[in-house]
Amino acid sequence: MSSPADSELKKRKPRNVPKPYPRTKPKKTENAPKTSAQTRTSGHQNLTQNNWLGVISWHDEHTRKQINTVQHFAGLPNPLLFDQASLSHHLTLEWQEKHLKIANSIPNGLSSKRELIVMRPDVDKALYLWVRHMEDE
Repeated sequence: MSSPADSELKKRKPRNVPKPYPRTKPKKTENAPKTSAQTRTSGHQNLTQNNWLGVISWHDEHTRKQINTVQHFAGLPNPLLFDQASLSHHLTLEWQEKHLKIANSIPNGLSSKRELIVMRPDVDKALYLWVRHMEDE
């Protein structure tokens, strides 16, 4: 049998316990200190193979500082948004060869954003033939 003391020990904690800290973001104030962090206004952008080839060739012709290349393309009327780390990654010889391979291997390779890997060549060939048939009609 349970005693009244046991029932007091089994009581639940009250659910309206105050939180140890506020869970809301602080509001922006106009007197906030300046920061050197750069924010992107339009979010993430994946560049096409043609864009990357243009960025790489411009970088090779005009400057050796990667941040200057990033700032140049961000300041264009139609900006290409990427950061210095992405540029450094794509400037490697391996990536330059990959961009050229993709651009030259398929008809719309310059406008693609990544390499298309075909798992079933027979399905790919059937789709190609179907598209050609539909275009002829």
